[in-house]
Amino acid sequence: MEVHHHPHIEKKGFKEYLLEGLMIFLAVTLGFFAEGLREHLNDQEKVKDYVRTLADDLRQDTTESRRISSLLFRNIHGQDSLLDLLGHYRGGDSMRRKAYLYFLQYTTLLPEVSYSQRAITQLMNAGNLRLIRNSMVADSIMNYYNSYVENAKSEQEYLKQQFTKTLEISGTVFDFKYLRTPLNESYRFSSHTDFTRDTLRLVSEEPALLKRYTDQVILLQNITGGYTYFVHQTQQAAVRLLGILQKVYSLKE
Repeated sequence: MEVHHHPHIEKKGFKEYLLEGLMIFLAVTLGFFAEGLREHLNDQEKVKDYVRTLADDLRQDTTESRRISSLLFRNIHGQDSLLDLLGHYRGGDSMRRKAYLYFLQYTTLLPEVSYSQRAITQLMNAGNLRLIRNSMVADSIMNYYNSYVENAKSEQEYLKQQFTKTLEISGTVFDFKYLRTPLNESYRFSSHTDFTRDTLRLVSEEPALLKRYTDQVILLQNITGGYTYFVHQTQQAAVRLLGILQKVYSLKE
């Protein structure tokens, strides 16, 4: 009868088990390290994209703020002319034409800043503001949007209310039928009303109604000045924040 002998298996020593365990530990650790490094690099790339978009938003904000500030100052100075004229109103065709011209040019359009918020919306909605590890940068971003932009938008809403009220009261003084403008060849309304084609009349020349209207224009003018101040302050804050981003993230100007 044939007898089968079991092969002799050499037992591993403690050092071999220790070495195998160490190698497994190192492999798992390196795997975690590699995964963490990959996530870190991905996060850093996301931050760069967000910062570039944010810098573009800030450049748009500063450009838009300068443009709107110029229009607001134009309105304020033009409203001065309207107030001076109505404050010394004596009637007559020439004064009426000037009154309609100043009214149309400086009290019927409301310049507003539309702040670009692409980057901050993405950062807040995706919860990715945490990726910006530099606390000074993160705090500056939140301060710009939560303080400066929100204050400007709040003042803008108040200005809208007074602008609407001023238009409503203006109907007691100015006859809107003279503001009708025909379509031009591009199927757009002309931006200039020809006040020489009609014999202009005010709805009322009563001193009490003129005073009520001019009081409202003065209020509108003051609030416009306040809004202009907030727009300017926000513009300066955008310039400062853009400078911080350029310095920390080495962005091109």
